[in-house]
Amino acid sequence: MNTYWAKFVKTGDPNGKGLPAWPVYDPKKGEVFEFRQDGSAGSVPDPRKARLDVMEKAATATRSN
Repeated sequence: MNTYWAKFVKTGDPNGKGLPAWPVYDPKKGEVFEFRQDGSAGSVPDPRKARLDVMEKAATATRSN
């Protein structure tokens, strides 16, 4: 994680040689970048997406009333 942060601070892009590619966030894909306990990393479906979508819908409905 430190390497990603350092690359991002220096270049504005966290990706670098020898690192799994950290893709640009795309809300249409509904993925997050996960760091696993075994040291690997990669994009996976967001396990909280459905719950967050419900919360966003409720917040939007509350604001429009």
